Amino acid sequence: MARGWRRTEAHEAEALEHELRRELSPGHVLKGRRGLAVARNVASEDVAYVLDDGRVCVVHLTWKIERDPRWPQVTFVAEIPEEDAD
Repeated sequence: MARGWRRTEAHEAEALEHELRRELSPGHVLKGRRGLAVARNVASEDVAYVLDDGRVCVVHLTWKIERDPRWPQVTFVAEIPEEDAD
């Protein structure tokens, strides 16, 4: 996984969860799912979410309301990205 990952703090996680809900349009693979923001890549705007069904995904937020269900881009991963040890 790329460098730059760190765990989210409670206030940040809440804001990132809200942003994800805001960006999802009808037909998006995550629409209707609840995601808990658990890690963020400070270099890429990617956020790791644990979904209500236990899956983990990395979402590239766009920071705007989307109309195309292909955005924000989602990649399902096997585990939460590890925090850098720096």
